[in-house]
Amino acid sequence: MHRCYACSTCARKGKKARPGQTVQMDRLDHLVTKHLMDKLLAGNGLWELLSSLASRRAERAASVDARLAALEREATNAEDKLRRLYKLIEDGVAEMDDLLKERITALKTGRNRSREALARARGNVNAKSEVTEAPSRGSAL
Repeated sequence: MHRCYACSTCARKGKKARPGQTVQMDRLDHLVTKHLMDKLLAGNGLWELLSSLASRRAERAASVDARLAALEREATNAEDKLRRLYKLIEDGVAEMDDLLKERITALKTGRNRSREALARARGNVNAKSEVTEAPSRGSAL
């Protein structure tokens, strides 16, 4: 008994619905594996694939770093504005009225959102990996 791959329509609806072709599993598996090995392992195929992946990962890391820096700036700016408002109130230059209370609340909310987003973003940062060429084997992770 041989295991075979068959046309899915033929397998579901029968040979009358669509005469399907079957291929021995061992033969097709060998052909697919051989083709992949020839493409990936021939020349610099694997090296190019890994280098491309590392390059895309570095681009994403740079984007994440830029987002982290922007969130840090937002949180710091809100904190600085709050400090200046508190200083004005402490020095008696400004009085605590409803408008100032709303502004302080808005600044605190913005600061807290930035801090929370920053904490989430830092938690999602993955370890960086690097692809380097090993002198003895050609390439390695």
